[in-house]
Amino acid sequence: MKKLLLISGVLLIAGITYGQNLQKGALLGLHTSTLVLNPDVTMNQYLVFLRDKYIPEFEKALPGLKVYILKGIRGECMDCLSLLMVFQSEAIRDKYFKPEGDFNDAGKAAADKLKSLFDEESKLARTSKDIYTDWIIQ
Repeated sequence: MKKLLLISGVLLIAGITYGQNLQKGALLGLHTSTLVLNPDVTMNQYLVFLRDKYIPEFEKALPGLKVYILKGIRGECMDCLSLLMVFQSEAIRDKYFKPEGDFNDAGKAAADKLKSLFDEESKLARTSKDIYTDWIIQ
């Protein structure tokens, strides 16, 4: 229940802050990860990598997607990182992902282009827990 309230609060804040960009029918995917940083890697280094390299390349490879970084600061997901993925529509999300959350053929083609990016990320951290929920804006 606490996690649902936290997620709802984050989505509400995101909606208020970026309301002019969120349209009815857009899809929000909240992907929350618990990270294990590799030795000699700081959280700041990882966040800079996400912000400056990972997200721009990911958005370029999957047109119709905008990604925001969220960092848990209190509650059940304190110290968790989330990626708020804003798809223009459910159809755009479905273009890249299967219902189970794995890449489909178009998503795999995009992921193949991002292989070196994923390899670079694995040198910084690994995910010990990853959960997601997709939300449709009504």
